[in-house]
Amino acid sequence: MMIQHAQARRSTRAALTAICRRRALPAGMTRLSRRCWCSHLCPVGAFYGLLGRFSLVRVSARGRAGCDDCGACFGTCPEPHVILPALKGEGSPLILAGDCLNCGGCIDACPNRVFAMASRLRP
Repeated sequence: MMIQHAQARRSTRAALTAICRRRALPAGMTRLSRRCWCSHLCPVGAFYGLLGRFSLVRVSARGRAGCDDCGACFGTCPEPHVILPALKGEGSPLILAGDCLNCGGCIDACPNRVFAMASRLRP
């Protein structure tokens, strides 16, 4: 009887540990960054990132000189870290990061028309 009780306690403890880990991992990931699962861990997101890295159509910050730092593009973009290098950098105005979804949210949100769709071949 005592052995059965100890085994039941161990299996219950293992089940509770598994449940806590399943719930704690996503909760911890959301504290690290917004959309952490989609951006860094999801296999579908990794595949889309690979496709996006070689996409011919990209978002371009052609009019970056007209940016007044309103932040509308950062508020709309699901991956806002990809905007800064093209917007404030010295290099190409194209957003070349594979994380960019090419959704065009920054194009629609920008009141100064800084962003536009462009070809990788003609930035």
